[in-house]
Amino acid sequence: MAAVNHAPCALDASLWRECLKTFDYSPEKPQGACEKQRGSYYACMKDWRGKTGVAYSAKDFQTTDKCSKEAETFHTCMMSGMFEIANCKSAMLRLKACGYRNDESIRKALADDEEVLAYVAQQDLKQRRHWWDKIIGKA
Repeated sequence: MAAVNHAPCALDASLWRECLKTFDYSPEKPQGACEKQRGSYYACMKDWRGKTGVAYSAKDFQTTDKCSKEAETFHTCMMSGMFEIANCKSAMLRLKACGYRNDESIRKALADDEEVLAYVAQQDLKQRRHWWDKIIGKA
């Protein structure tokens, strides 16, 4: 059984990101400046999906409406963080945790993500403490 490739087009994505950085994500960049890199990335993804039999669906990338605030925060972070995921790990963790709590398919997909599980457990513990403090009059 072949190993799962979690970043099948990482090189193409990096080249596209580097091109965008060259122009500082500016709207003044020459039209079509990064189209070659963009096209290469999407061609790679199409090829990878074809080889793995994973059909594309925009629904694969949507989350529940209950997580729209977290999704917006993550999106904003990615834009301001030069689309480097390392700059947005906290925002991504909050989005994953929200999806885990509110969507069965996301919960199944993240069932073995130890970081998400620990974060959700920590948040649940904080919530229980808050409720307890409220009940006993401390809050």
